[in-house]
Amino acid sequence: MKLSHPFFSFLPRSLIWSGLVWCAVAVHAASGSGAPQTPKNPGTDPTSAIPTALWIPLSVQGKDQGRWLLVSPDHRVLRDDLKSVFNYRVRQGRVVPTPAQALDGRWGYLDAQGQWAHPPVFEAARSFSDEDHLGRVQKDGLWGFIGGDLKVRIQPTWPEVLPFYHGYAAVRDKSKKWGVIDTSGALVVPHRYQRIGPFARNGMARALDASGQWSFIDGQGKTRVRLDKGMPLDFGNFDVVPVEVDERWGLMDAQGNWVLKPSLDDIDPFQDPGLAVFRRRYTPGYINLKGQEVIAPGDYGRVVRQGLIRAERRDHSFVDTSGKAAIAQRFGWVADFPTKGATVARKNGVWGLLNAQGEWVSAGPRREPWQVGPQRLQAIQGGLRVWSHAGQAIEWKNDAGQTVFRLTQGPGPAGKLPVLTLHAGDKTLWTSPPQRHPLDFTPTLEPQPEDLAALTGDALVAEAKRLLGAPARRFAPYSLVFHERRDAYDLNGLDEDEQENISLGGFTSLAQSYVSEEQWGSFEFLSDQRDEVFERIAAQSCQTLEAALGKSLPIPKGGERYWQGFTKRCMWQQGDRQLLLASFHETGDGEFEEQLALVVVAAP
Repeated sequence: MKLSHPFFSFLPRSLIWSGLVWCAVAVHAASGSGAPQTPKNPGTDPTSAIPTALWIPLSVQGKDQGRWLLVSPDHRVLRDDLKSVFNYRVRQGRVVPTPAQALDGRWGYLDAQGQWAHPPVFEAARSFSDEDHLGRVQKDGLWGFIGGDLKVRIQPTWPEVLPFYHGYAAVRDKSKKWGVIDTSGALVVPHRYQRIGPFARNGMARALDASGQWSFIDGQGKTRVRLDKGMPLDFGNFDVVPVEVDERWGLMDAQGNWVLKPSLDDIDPFQDPGLAVFRRRYTPGYINLKGQEVIAPGDYGRVVRQGLIRAERRDHSFVDTSGKAAIAQRFGWVADFPTKGATVARKNGVWGLLNAQGEWVSAGPRREPWQVGPQRLQAIQGGLRVWSHAGQAIEWKNDAGQTVFRLTQGPGPAGKLPVLTLHAGDKTLWTSPPQRHPLDFTPTLEPQPEDLAALTGDALVAEAKRLLGAPARRFAPYSLVFHERRDAYDLNGLDEDEQENISLGGFTSLAQSYVSEEQWGSFEFLSDQRDEVFERIAAQSCQTLEAALGKSLPIPKGGERYWQGFTKRCMWQQGDRQLLLASFHETGDGEFEEQLALVVVAAP
């Protein structure tokens, strides 16, 4: 079963683009840049002096929260008291201070030794811009800029600012009008625009005036190109920009001439090496800076990295920037490549890493990308990918699949509350305080029957006998998709459909799995995979019960359905009671669930 998601195709383009701009700014800020700091060993690779930041899930002091650990290149924990931290960057051979958030919520800047190069006194702080070496800081609700020397260069003055690009930054005043400042903080464009974008390499930024008309202005506010109608994106690093007019998209050059007249359903911003995603009937392809179709529409990813584009229509592999197959191997699932390094790929139900040369290496048995906390599938921390080792640990692996750090869980003092321990090889680096709740290592992408089955073997048989011997109670099965109720015996607030499913007897859920719309939309293999896993659980459970209760009764043809959504799998009868092993599958609102249950009812 495969779910398509046309949802984003119907969003207003302005909303989609504003989200993309924010993501791009956030990623750019997280990468950082600014004043140099001398690494420990001058003359060596400066990246070897960069600490690694690891996000650790913690549950302490009565609250569930995460904590960032900063680990030195020689595997010493420099600090474990960070609420957030941006990635370190290197500029001109030296490590740049990076924004970090203390546990009290205040922001400052850390040096390469994990010390506060600027104390945490800001309400927010962002990384330094690549060219101008200015970072955004917030104080008393207003934004200003700090220099690479970690001295405030432009006092916090504005409710909202964009990062500096090519010598200029857009700033918004209290009247919600936008203007432009230069690197000295001087207002070079008055606050008269409804919106101003980031300045491009060609020195222009898009601006929306009070009449609702878009134009491109330079750093002094001079109008360079005025659009009669329509909405442009940003030039970025190119001299051609996508423009929407009357719900059709075309390309315009820096002089305001049409390179491609509006004729396409949609066009994304251009990416290196000068390609942009376009859509025809919501199907993506790629065009070049001349507006020529380079790759015909198909099931392609929306990013070009390391010269490769994800191609789902080729059974999850990659094509080059001309659309030709670039990696011979086929995968069950792949992620887009990052800017550098390997990507995550699933092959024959096993997760691993794939490099740009087409070499795939397994992450190891029962490993999958970590899906807990603020992590994403392509989570990269300090150049390391984050993995979950089912039931045992969280691991940080390099592109060769080697484990660099490993987080395990064990009993704390007096064997009570659990503690987390971070390892590097045989070395123990750090131990957490006792945790309020244990960390759940249950697989979310590749569960096995033993991960999902709550009762097996003798425990399953004992529960079946208990249900058969217990007094009958009123119950109604529950759905993980449509309702919050998790107790079959809790009948409060049932709607009409649920009331029709009330029965008298007993109910125990043996296994259940819920897949959200986001997960299913990202990993289309989950439905078939869950079906296969629950088939195995049902077969094993039936076999176990038959060994204890005798061969199951034949289910009458046409009588497989029990409640709406439940299907009889195996059936036994003792006296006036019937024991059922029943399976359930429900789909709704882009979500789905699987359940397997023991049910006791009166024999017909």
